[in-house]
Amino acid sequence: MSSKFKPGRSGNPAGKPKGRENSATTLARRALQEASPEILAKLIENAKAGDPTALKILAPRLLPTQRAIAPIELPDTSTPEGGAEALVQLVAMVAEGSMGHDEARSIASMIETSAAFYQGALKFSEMYRVIVEVVCDSDPEVQRRVINGLKLLSNTIGQTDSKFLNRA
Repeated sequence: MSSKFKPGRSGNPAGKPKGRENSATTLARRALQEASPEILAKLIENAKAGDPTALKILAPRLLPTQRAIAPIELPDTSTPEGGAEALVQLVAMVAEGSMGHDEARSIASMIETSAAFYQGALKFSEMYRVIVEVVCDSDPEVQRRVINGLKLLSNTIGQTDSKFLNRA
């Protein structure tokens, strides 16, 4: 059985474009934006008069909750093992209730970024080592050019590994 509509094609190509708001939503948003100064003034007036609902709405915006983050000791995250150990420690802290999910997620993201950076640095260092070993067996002029190119590249991206570069 065939359908008159083809997969991936709109049944109404001249219809409302994707992402465009409904016109009623646009009108309501515009009306709210225009009235917002008066609404805010009335909300403040009601809060000053002691209206608990108005106070409940305004209080979090006037006095945002500030959560103190207690310093924590984590293992060195520059190795995959240390990163894994730190993540296990975070999970344990969440499980025991000494750290919230959002805090743990933030710290885990930093650990992941740190691990990716160190992995990149290790790969880059290994690439230097292989290139230098190959170049060291070649013509001295080629060695000089390749080593200078690697030094330039390492300065460009902030990675230097003088142990390998100074062998030539």
